[in-house]
Amino acid sequence: MIRIEAEDQRRACALIAHFGRGNVDGIDAIIHETNQTGRLTELLIAVLHFYAEVVPELRTPAGLDLLTRHVLRLAALEDDQ
Repeated sequence: MIRIEAEDQRRACALIAHFGRGNVDGIDAIIHETNQTGRLTELLIAVLHFYAEVVPELRTPAGLDLLTRHVLRLAALEDDQ
């Protein structure tokens, strides 16, 4: 079973903050740190937990429908490339 630790949550919040500021070096630093610890899956789950807490609307039927439509649009763009 995967256990999310405080370090995973810290990296998740830092990753989101770096993204929000457009700080690519910060994002790279978090990814590098995560790779060194071998906890990439835990980081991704921590990011998803954060969004589930902060943006609960995405877990509603309407939110999930929106995400599904967005994924389909992105998949179509992949096909066009």
